[in-house]
Amino acid sequence: MVVGLGRVGFEYSQIRHLEDSHWGAYMMKPDIDTVIGVDLDDERLRKAEAWVNSASFQTSPFASPKRVIFEKDYVEAVEAHKPEIASVCVPTPGHYDVMKDLCHKDGPEVICLEKPVASSLEEANKIANRTAYIYGLTEKKPRVAVNLSRRWHPTFRKVKEILGKGEIGKPLLAIGHHPGPLLRSGIHMLDLFNWYFGEVECGRSHTISDSWMTKKMPETDDVAISGEFIFKNGTRVLFLASELAEVDYQHFELEIFGEKGGITVLDNGVDLVMRDINTDFTNYGGLKGLRFLYNPEEYPLGLGAKPMVAMVDDLVQCVQNPKRQPLCNLEDGIQAQIMVHMLRQSKFELIHPDNVNSNEVIKSH
Repeated sequence: MVVGLGRVGFEYSQIRHLEDSHWGAYMMKPDIDTVIGVDLDDERLRKAEAWVNSASFQTSPFASPKRVIFEKDYVEAVEAHKPEIASVCVPTPGHYDVMKDLCHKDGPEVICLEKPVASSLEEANKIANRTAYIYGLTEKKPRVAVNLSRRWHPTFRKVKEILGKGEIGKPLLAIGHHPGPLLRSGIHMLDLFNWYFGEVECGRSHTISDSWMTKKMPETDDVAISGEFIFKNGTRVLFLASELAEVDYQHFELEIFGEKGGITVLDNGVDLVMRDINTDFTNYGGLKGLRFLYNPEEYPLGLGAKPMVAMVDDLVQCVQNPKRQPLCNLEDGIQAQIMVHMLRQSKFELIHPDNVNSNEVIKSH
């Protein structure tokens, strides 16, 4: 079930590729036999249903024998159809209410929540407490994934593997470049830092400015922020925002320097380059060293570079194995959001996670 048929819930399948929305990624997964779309807006429901029933879609390679159902009320949809997986893709201010309604013993086994987790850390923690409450009282435990999608991208997963094997030694410095808006894109990079380096010690902002997102959607405050973090393992991180987003909003680059070598990820994960200690590190982004050529069959979730489809594969495996946790869980999503608030609240001075104001509300789309 997909709750919310806006851009990431449904519409990206129409304007980009089928796999770019939750609904489309579920449609591509053979294990899934029924996909339910839910939205309060009658016009959005009508347009979605019309597109799915159109001749152009029904004769496309993506048409499948799945049951496709559209509903207006997600509570009634859960009662009627008993979905095993639900994606929550409503605007961020609605996350808490929807999660509160879904987290019960007869609800979905696995819930995928769009980022950020909630409008404030206070609400995010209430969601966490709600799932913990259910965990304690029932055998059927709703496991929550957060769609910080780089975790399901094969290149960024390969970086995690390289770091875990110690191939570059202790990581000392990382430089992460993202397209600008903190909540739309930067939070993905923050989550990668958490995944790679562990618990953050402190951080601060360097620059804060309106992003192309705040110019395009003034009702949000998705500003562009650059800053730095220090992790408890000693790794220092530079976090760089750019307005290149107007040209290519998917522009991500990452460089990690370790005691024995380095890793460079270019072009949003298209290229991954390993470099040893003797390589000239002064040329940021230099394509020196060993280039990995990936075989998609190497990865358990490995559906190429289609993170949304790989995420759905992970969710299905969670249903099939009650002890499995999603690759990016609710705790991971909250940790990334804490770093968002650190950058927003630091005012250019170092701030520790424990000193973040959990009541601050972010106006996300």
